[in-house]
Amino acid sequence: MGEAIRLMAVGSDNALAHLVRDLVGDRHVDQHLARLALRRTSVARERLSTSAWDMALLGAAIARGYPSQRASADVRELLQDQWIRDRIPAGIADESAAIANKTGDWTGAAHDVAIVEASAARYSIAILTDGTYANAFFRNVAAAVHAYLTAAGPG
Repeated sequence: MGEAIRLMAVGSDNALAHLVRDLVGDRHVDQHLARLALRRTSVARERLSTSAWDMALLGAAIARGYPSQRASADVRELLQDQWIRDRIPAGIADESAAIANKTGDWTGAAHDVAIVEASAARYSIAILTDGTYANAFFRNVAAAVHAYLTAAGPG
C-alpha cells in the first residue's frame, strides 16, 4: 500500500489512485474532503471531480498540518519527489522555496497543484486546465503568483 501511494503521488499514476481509493473507501475519503469544505471534489466517481479552489484549500490545509503535523510533513516530503517538475516548480526561481507539487493528467485535463514554502511567503497554488495549455503556461502563472505574493514579504 505504501508503494502504491508513493507511485500514485510522485508518478501521478491514475490506475493506482483508483486502487488506493477502492481500498480506502471512497465514502471515507469524501467525508474527509467535506470536513475541509471541499465542495466540488469527490473520489466516489470513476471520473474524479474537483476544482482549483478545492485543490488550493486542500494544499493550504496540508501546509497548516492537516490531518496531523507528522502526516502533513510526510505528504509534503513525498510531493517534493514528484516526477513532473516542469510546471509550477519550474516557474518559481526562488532558491529559498521548497515546492511540493502534484500533477494530474488524462484526456482533456492537465493540472498541477503545489504547496510553496519560501522565505518570503507560504501558500498553495492550483492550476487546472483542459489540457490544451503547454507547460510554459503553468510556469508563467506560477512565476507571476510567486512574484506577487513575495513582494510584500513574509505572510
